[in-house]
Amino acid sequence: MGERTEDRLRVGEVHENAVAQHGVEAARREELGQPLDAAPHRPHPVPHVGSLGGQVVLEPRQHALGRVQPGDLMAAPGQAQRLGALPASDVQDAQRRAGQVGGELPGDQLLPDHVAQLAQTVPPPLLTRRERHNGTPPPDHDLVDHGTMRAMFPESGEGRPPEQGSRLVLLGTAGGPRVHGERSGPAQVITAGGGVYLVDCGYGVLRRLLEAGISPVSVEHLFITHHHSDHNLDLGALILLSWTAGRTRKLNIWGPPPLEEIVGALVKAHDYDITTRTADEERPSLESLLSVHEIRRPGPVMVDDRVRVSCALVHHPPVEPAFAFRFDAGDRSFVISGDTVPSESLVGLAAGADVLVHEVLHEPSVPAILGRFPNPEPLRRHLLASHTTTDEVGVIARRAGVGTLVLSHLAPADSRLVSRDQWLERPTDSFPGPVILGEDLLTI
Repeated sequence: MGERTEDRLRVGEVHENAVAQHGVEAARREELGQPLDAAPHRPHPVPHVGSLGGQVVLEPRQHALGRVQPGDLMAAPGQAQRLGALPASDVQDAQRRAGQVGGELPGDQLLPDHVAQLAQTVPPPLLTRRERHNGTPPPDHDLVDHGTMRAMFPESGEGRPPEQGSRLVLLGTAGGPRVHGERSGPAQVITAGGGVYLVDCGYGVLRRLLEAGISPVSVEHLFITHHHSDHNLDLGALILLSWTAGRTRKLNIWGPPPLEEIVGALVKAHDYDITTRTADEERPSLESLLSVHEIRRPGPVMVDDRVRVSCALVHHPPVEPAFAFRFDAGDRSFVISGDTVPSESLVGLAAGADVLVHEVLHEPSVPAILGRFPNPEPLRRHLLASHTTTDEVGVIARRAGVGTLVLSHLAPADSRLVSRDQWLERPTDSFPGPVILGEDLLTI
């Protein structure tokens, strides 16, 4: 590990805001009526089907004691781009087998072992360079309860994924608040057992949902990692256009403050249209279909009969708070980093996960990013102080012991500036498992 990575991830420099992350686990589980001593996670082989550069690949996985060991896929270390592709004739069979094997586990087995262990062990949370805050730790967060947790369980619906194993689709893989021709703004969707869980809502997400075969109306849970505009720009579009498309079930929106204020302002901005359509077209009240949940601390977020969702505080100055999310389904687990520097709290959240989707900055290309700005120095400071570089992201994945690392929120997003080999060179040096360069509509 280089000096810069060690500096950004030095043991002993504890982010005070995240100390409560693991300490509140026992209390939150008790509040949710969940036993502290969760049943052991029985080993079970789970193949999953992923799309890689337009090809479908089958990757057998073995869950043992709730953890997934790096390198237990078909790919040799660092060879994710050369995974064997299934012939087109085998695609449907592979998908059918994935659905048969990847069934739901009983609810008391959805909680991974590492979460139960966190109730008894408090690892050092977020570790960062104090220089980012002039030699002092970032300010503390208020630790208050979430809003009332609600979960709506649809039985069917047009555009809803079939009842089968879990699936992750990258909807937008560009980093930064710019319009890109080949990549949409940050967003990804997880489907499990017919449920649809959208993470972030960047520019272009609705069109990408439709291209992925998922109706925006079917989204019942949206999770916002933080309130930079590239991550929430299409929130208003999702709210309004899924309503006009016939939404009848609640849209639960989860994220950090000031989420309630943002949603309220979006609804108010379109009050004329909403009032007119409600009366003229006899539509249901839009506000009755929205449930906003502000998240102010790490820990459990929500649980339903398909997934268990938890979060960790990450460090993305100057935005406070910012979160990463983990989704534990019956067959696989996914972690979405949001925007962050190298983070110990993220390492803890992602421990043993099958797939880690992590943001990444190609530091050698920062001058090319800055070339279009008349005052580049402030942006340069932000990029280097708030994001994870290609030198660092593989280290994070290796320490978390994840199965597969997926690079997303690419900065720069222009493929003319950074080649595929350049994106993958350093992460594959640090991480022994498969590393996948994210593309819009890539399915894992």
